[in-house]
Amino acid sequence: MKIHILIVTILMAVTGLYGCGSAHQNETKQHTTKVVKADSVSTLKMNPNTVYVVYVHTNIRCESCVAVENQTRKMIHQLFPKEMQSGKVVYYVFNMEKPGNEDFVKKYKVAGQTMLFIKGDKYFDKTVEAFMNIPYEPLKWQGIVQKTVQDLLNEK
Repeated sequence: MKIHILIVTILMAVTGLYGCGSAHQNETKQHTTKVVKADSVSTLKMNPNTVYVVYVHTNIRCESCVAVENQTRKMIHQLFPKEMQSGKVVYYVFNMEKPGNEDFVKKYKVAGQTMLFIKGDKYFDKTVEAFMNIPYEPLKWQGIVQKTVQDLLNEK
């Protein structure tokens, strides 16, 4: 009986992990201020004084992946509207599997869906926090987003 429960638990876990990488691909709405969505990161000219919130995804995306992208976009727009309008904060989304993204992927050690906060040579990978908090504690994720961006804006 215990082995049966263990097998069922393992199958459920594997199915959940597989779902993140093999669900439908979704296109998302774009906001009008400083949201860049492109096939290639080579189109992004990174200013060392700008804070970039960068969501990297793969060709195939699950609902959680799309939720992290969309919720973070909404939060950035709500928390930093003036900074986005002025270009001090930019939300950038790109597909790591498209040609031209290899250098970025290597530099930031991207291996799949990734949420990065970048300013100059400093960056923070907040992927785990994003995926842990968006479904259950979005306000906690909002606090992490706000603090991370604000800290980077205050960096000289």
